[in-house]
Amino acid sequence: MLADNPDAAGDFEADVEDIRASFFAGRETTVLKVGELGAGTRPAIQEAFDSGLGLVSGKHERLGDGILAAQKTYAETGLMPELLSVHHLFGDPAMRIR
Repeated sequence: MLADNPDAAGDFEADVEDIRASFFAGRETTVLKVGELGAGTRPAIQEAFDSGLGLVSGKHERLGDGILAAQKTYAETGLMPELLSVHHLFGDPAMRIR
């Protein structure tokens, strides 16, 4: 899970923690917070994708591209399809990760 900095649009870090504590309670999750990582955000995203935390190959240029690929891969597994309708991205899908 990736949370952008809190700003006038919302407290994305608090939102992602609420989702983690409710919907993902009891499940292993990883939260990357732009506010904590700063310049280390992109490398942390790359590491998460490359280490298998995401369902993507780690070869995507933008965050949104990786998410779309992950959704496609996940849908093909047939596992809990309802999860595809409840994902949230707390950040910019155009953010370059490569």
